[in-house]
Amino acid sequence: MKLGRSLTELATEIQRQAQSKADFIANTRQLQMLEDGKTLALESQGEFSVTDLALSQIGERAGIPTKYLRKMQEEAPQLLATNVNHWFGERPETRMIRTLDGTARAFLSNRPTCESTTMTWRRRRCRSC
Repeated sequence: MKLGRSLTELATEIQRQAQSKADFIANTRQLQMLEDGKTLALESQGEFSVTDLALSQIGERAGIPTKYLRKMQEEAPQLLATNVNHWFGERPETRMIRTLDGTARAFLSNRPTCESTTMTWRRRRCRSC
């Protein structure tokens, strides 16, 4: 039998995540992929490690095929950063960066969609948007 968390532990974790998550609305000109190919810097908000999902979403918006994106991340992270940063500046748009525990977990349109009717939105707009 597989054991999981107790209801109390689960409730505690849900509360912790609710306090830790944040959604940032920013123009792509305020974003920079760092040369490690795994970190996204958001002007005046800090640096966030990027999940595979968020990286795929960034690549999709930049017009970079996922297979090539992953190859650059593994073999040439500076090239990945150069490509992503070029397209962030060349095709500026307002996006929502969804974060949790210092990790960018999604790169979405700036129109929020409810994950659950019981969740509340924490949105921060960057100064120059």
